[in-house]
Amino acid sequence: MVEDASPREAFGLGVALAVVNPNIPILLGGLTAITAADVSTAAQIAGAVLLVAASQLDPAGPFLWYVARPAAAGRGLERTRDWLARHKQLLGLGVLLVFGALFTLKGLAGL
Repeated sequence: MVEDASPREAFGLGVALAVVNPNIPILLGGLTAITAADVSTAAQIAGAVLLVAASQLDPAGPFLWYVARPAAAGRGLERTRDWLARHKQLLGLGVLLVFGALFTLKGLAGL
């Protein structure tokens, strides 16, 4: 579906995926670590603001690129979409392997 999605369908898919975003627990974990840190309240606020801002760079980057340079962004995003479509199986396998290794190492470290 992603390869043939219209802009409306892509937006809808993006909204749906944002709701089930696995990065939300990671963000909440980071915010928990920041609030539990033995630093001043100002440092905690600064850390939380920087973490939330950094988490928004990924979705905002292509949008800002498109706003600034629509023609170049359209070509670049088209190439990126094509590359992702061609390599989706390898990318999925890579993500599974990386997270599998990460969770295995964290589990072994907790023993």
